[in-house]
Amino acid sequence: MPSSRPFAAILLAVVAGPLAAAVPLIDVDLRLGYTFRQKDVDVTTSGVSSSTDWDKVQRLEGGAVVSPGPGPIGWVIGGWVILDNADASGGGSYDAVIGQLGVGPALKLPLVRIELMPFVGLGSADYDLGTGSSDHAFYLEYGVRLNAPVTFPGGFQVGASLAYVRSDSDHDIEVSGTQIDTEVEQENFQGTVFIGYRL
Repeated sequence: MPSSRPFAAILLAVVAGPLAAAVPLIDVDLRLGYTFRQKDVDVTTSGVSSSTDWDKVQRLEGGAVVSPGPGPIGWVIGGWVILDNADASGGGSYDAVIGQLGVGPALKLPLVRIELMPFVGLGSADYDLGTGSSDHAFYLEYGVRLNAPVTFPGGFQVGASLAYVRSDSDHDIEVSGTQIDTEVEQENFQGTVFIGYRL
């Protein structure tokens, strides 16, 4: 009885060859960045709005960006964990922990890739008035970011990002036994520098 092994090998090559060619390559970038952002903030307390500036702001982010497909034009999906801090000159502070997800088109060049990513971020914000009164609340942000990572042979990566971001959190803060509804809204441009590694 003739062996079926040659036939099985041919069948495997016929099926697996086109299948392997159809499976896109996947780039995974791990990134860590520091963000410079504008300091303006709008605070609405019991229906009365005021605009002011934070004294100090800082924002750190770490995440991953996945890019399927070997072609010059494709899509990217990114996820980040973000720590956002703002301090007021009078002693108050605003701290947020955010999970952000973005997806959008990308132009892939030999060293640099241009990524345009609309995103949404959800998290928790702690608003402290600096007088012993504070409140945790749900945090929402959304916007769009333009990333430009440069990847060197070996996988090391440096890059920069420009983003437009709007955020909002609504707090119920107790002051002298009275609950005060306070909404914190921010709308600003942000610039990020980051390093990374392509797996």
